[in-house]
Amino acid sequence: MEGVKRLLPGREPTFKEKLGEEMDNLCPSLTFKQRLIGFAICATIGFILSAFSITRIIELIKGNPVPFAITYSLGNIVSLCSTGFLVGPWKQAKLMFKKNRWIASCIYLFMIAITLFVVFYPGIKQNARLSLVVLCVICQFIALVWYVLSYIPYGRKMMKKMCGKMCNV
Repeated sequence: MEGVKRLLPGREPTFKEKLGEEMDNLCPSLTFKQRLIGFAICATIGFILSAFSITRIIELIKGNPVPFAITYSLGNIVSLCSTGFLVGPWKQAKLMFKKNRWIASCIYLFMIAITLFVVFYPGIKQNARLSLVVLCVICQFIALVWYVLSYIPYGRKMMKKMCGKMCNV
């Protein structure tokens, strides 16, 4: 029915339809092979950045959280963008904000933004910055896990059950 409504003469497209069309124009049609290659490259770069952030833990412990937080957050952003190659950016956004995962998506994106804010905001004292960055990265990781579990059938339910059993031990 929605497709028929768009074809009616004299009907102005909605903001959502315009945005979707603009997003589709940003990424022209790719073949399946090109999508897989784009996904693989982006996911690999994201993984390498996230893994490379582990080498920055020594600097984090010494009191310089900036390199760790930037590489970890950037790795998460690039990894998140990689799935856009498989389904397209507009569908990726729609999937992220479906009823069952919009809260997890918002918290995940918010934690990435807050982590980067804490790193770059000049008004935070170094000791506080270190503690806040560690807290933000932990929250970012938990939000990522919860977000990923939303794509696995019964993933969240299994995680809740597993955590419940661990807490009762």
